[in-house]
Amino acid sequence: MPVGGRVVPVPRIVGTAVTLADAEGLASLSMRRLASELSTSTMALYRRVPGKGELVRLMTDGAFGEDPLGPVPPCRRHGSCGRCAGATRGWRTRWAASPGRPRPRRR
Repeated sequence: MPVGGRVVPVPRIVGTAVTLADAEGLASLSMRRLASELSTSTMALYRRVPGKGELVRLMTDGAFGEDPLGPVPPCRRHGSCGRCAGATRGWRTRWAASPGRPRPRRR
């Protein structure tokens, strides 16, 4: 066992981070809170993930990597750019369905 905490696999770290962000919001996610949830030390997490920025990148990769995007049919209105538009619609739909996503600020 490493000094300061047990080794936690990166996929478990990322999965727990996504669960916490969905429940409490991304702004409240911290390495300390995540370490507490995983019953390990904060430094043990930093040995696996360098920081919150990298953790958020891994969370994003995990969320978008769950389902392959697959082919997107051409957009009837815009023709050949339909692939980009279709992929963007898919990402936006997936993002909108996430309960932990940041909400836009009202002006």
